[in-house]
Amino acid sequence: MLSSKRSPRKSDMFRSRFLDAAHEAAPLRAARRLREYLAGEVIHAVVQIGFLVALVFFGRALLHLFEKHGAQLNPWYLRVSLVAVGTCVLLIGRRLVVRLIDIRDTRRDLAEAQRQLSELRDANRGVRPERRE
Repeated sequence: MLSSKRSPRKSDMFRSRFLDAAHEAAPLRAARRLREYLAGEVIHAVVQIGFLVALVFFGRALLHLFEKHGAQLNPWYLRVSLVAVGTCVLLIGRRLVVRLIDIRDTRRDLAEAQRQLSELRDANRGVRPERRE
């Protein structure tokens, strides 16, 4: 293993954490990856909820605007604009529901990865890595 990216010398003092990628570190990496993915999904869900709230406020402001200043206008203007806002709310709401289902599934996967990690810790408890001299 190279001591650094630029070093031509090999060092046996430091073990690579990627050498045994298939069995020992896989549950830890999976749990960390799932935790990071879950955090991103929660942030996206919060942003979508904020966007839904903003669309509802926009719809209410649009309704208030037509009540105050649109009495002489064709009533279809109000209907079409409210249908457009309602369609946006439904589309964003559907995406939010799908994201919440994905968050639930990710939490289930994270719990499974944590369980595998705790089993691996329990199996290796008391076993110390060998020292190289």
